[in-house]
Amino acid sequence: MDQKEFAELYESEKPMYEAWAKYVRSYVVDSLRSVLGSSEKFNEFIKVEPSYRIKTTDSLLTKAFIRKKDKYKNPYNEIEDKAGVRFICLLTSQILIIQKIIMECDSWTYTLDKQIDWWKEDDPRAFDYQSVHFVIKASKDLVLEDGSTVQYGTPCEIQVRTLLQHAYAEMAHDTIYKGEVEYSTDIQRSFARSMALLETTDSLLCEVKESVDELTASRESWKREVDKAATILVEDSLDDRGSTDKILNDLQGIVKKADIDEFRKFYLDDNNKFLAKKIKENSTRVEFRCKFIVLIYFFVKRYSALIYRQWPLAEEVLERIYADMGVAFPNSH
Repeated sequence: MDQKEFAELYESEKPMYEAWAKYVRSYVVDSLRSVLGSSEKFNEFIKVEPSYRIKTTDSLLTKAFIRKKDKYKNPYNEIEDKAGVRFICLLTSQILIIQKIIMECDSWTYTLDKQIDWWKEDDPRAFDYQSVHFVIKASKDLVLEDGSTVQYGTPCEIQVRTLLQHAYAEMAHDTIYKGEVEYSTDIQRSFARSMALLETTDSLLCEVKESVDELTASRESWKREVDKAATILVEDSLDDRGSTDKILNDLQGIVKKADIDEFRKFYLDDNNKFLAKKIKENSTRVEFRCKFIVLIYFFVKRYSALIYRQWPLAEEVLERIYADMGVAFPNSH
C-alpha cells in the first residue's frame, strides 16, 4: 500500500474511528456514573473532562512512513493509536475502578500495555509514571446508536492516569522529553526525584482518602439511624441535617465510643416510648424538634458524665433531658 492509498483508506475510515472513540468514552463515563451512584461523586472522582482524539492523516503518515518506518510490516493494520481516549482521575486507587470497567465490557477485547503513550511523541526515555494504557479492539461488528458501524477488530487506545501523573507527564514532555535538546544528568535526576515525590504524595493522599471514606461512611450510618429514631419518637421533626452534622462533630469523642446497634435498641425499646411524650412537652425549644434529640437522650443514659463535659448547646436543654431520663444532673462543670 503506497502513501496515497494509505491516506485515502484512512480518510474513508476516519468517521468510524471517531464514532468508536466517542462510544468508548461515553460507555466508560456512563458505567462510572452508575458505579459511583451520583453526579457529585463522579465530579469528585474525575477531575478533567474525559477526552478523545483521532490521529490526523499527516501524523499517521509520518508515523507509518518516517518515524516508525522499520517497525511495521503492515503499518495500516498494525498502528493501533488511530483513535484514543483519556481519563484523568484523582488518585491511583481510583484507576482500578476505571480499569475494571474497561476490562469487563463485552463490546471489545483488550490488552494492557504500559508502554503506549500516544499523547506525546514516542520517546524511549519518557517515563509514563504508572499510567495505565489499554489497546481495545471491537469484539464484533458494532452498530452504534447514531447508525455508525464499527468493524470487528477496530482498535482504540485508552489511557487512564491521575492528576499528578498527568501533571508530571505534561511537564516532562514539554521539557526534557521533547528530544530537541540533550539535558544534563542533573536535570534528569531532578525530574526523577520529582517523580518519586509525586509517588509518595499520591500514596499519602490515598491513605488520607481511605481514612476520610471510612469516617464518612460511619457518619452517614449515624445520620441514617438518627433519622430513623426521629421518625419514631419526634413528632414534626425539623428537616435540618446541618444540625445533626454539628452535634455529631461536637460530640465526636462520644460518637467514636458509642455503638450504633446499642442506639438502635435504645430507640426501638418499648420501655423508651415515653420519650415521644417528653420530647413533645419540651418542643417549645427548637432543640427538641431536631432529629438529633433522641441521640442526646441515649448519650445521657449511656455517657452521662462525658456528654455533660462536651455539650455544645444551652445547658437548660441538657438539664431537661437528664431529668426526663431520671439521671442526676451534675452540680457544676
